[in-house]
Amino acid sequence: MSSSPFSPLATDMPPWPPLENSSNAPMPTVAQASAAQVTDTIAQKKEVLGALRAAYTDQSLMPQDTKDLIAKLETEIEKLEKEFSKATTKNLHSATKALGKAQKTLTETLEAKRMHRARWTKHVAEAAKTWEGQLHEYRQQQSAFQDVAAKARTDIESARSAIQTLSAKATQATLAAMPPISAISAETEDLTGDADKEEESAQQQLQTILQSCAASLGMDLAVTVSPQIAADQMEDKETSDQARQKRPRSMEPFGGGGAQSASHGEDGQKS
Repeated sequence: MSSSPFSPLATDMPPWPPLENSSNAPMPTVAQASAAQVTDTIAQKKEVLGALRAAYTDQSLMPQDTKDLIAKLETEIEKLEKEFSKATTKNLHSATKALGKAQKTLTETLEAKRMHRARWTKHVAEAAKTWEGQLHEYRQQQSAFQDVAAKARTDIESARSAIQTLSAKATQATLAAMPPISAISAETEDLTGDADKEEESAQQQLQTILQSCAASLGMDLAVTVSPQIAADQMEDKETSDQARQKRPRSMEPFGGGGAQSASHGEDGQKS
């Protein structure tokens, strides 16, 4: 496969490095169900403790087992409150740390997103600038091809006219002495059906890609076309239409129409 005559569209865009803090680990928080259970237990024990104290306004009349139960409840309540306070403080520190990490991740991610979009915008702009230059070169080359083709058509017409004129004046002996030549076609069609299909496929693909790129930059590609772009599109269409026009003309070789004309002339002289 031959290499493309066109330079690369734009500098390569290297893959974006992965974020370091993109972990999906959940943020540690206080277990709500466990905390509610502990607070309910403490509340129940305090309620029993209050009821026992209210039942014996005179402490001297309180049985020893009741005193022991009250002491036990007070010890359990104190222990539960200390453990709950310790667990709450630990979870609070853990949640605060996780919050700081999440905030840092969000800040870094938003900054990375902004930089990535800026690089993409620059990449698209470079590609568009490169395409603009290549499009200008393409049109210049196509115009040069058209000029050469037009000159060749003019030369073919001039040569055909000269051959027909000279053939009409030449004698049969002169024509017979001329080397045989093949029939000459004015030009061959330079755009085949397969090429047209490839162009149509490329046009659809290009339209889809350009619309996607425009959408990634927050643009609507379906806006009105500028006069310069419209003029360029019209010029490209005219060039394409000219290239598709067929001119299936052929010229008889020496001894053809010219020889017949000369033969008729000599027969008339003989008669």
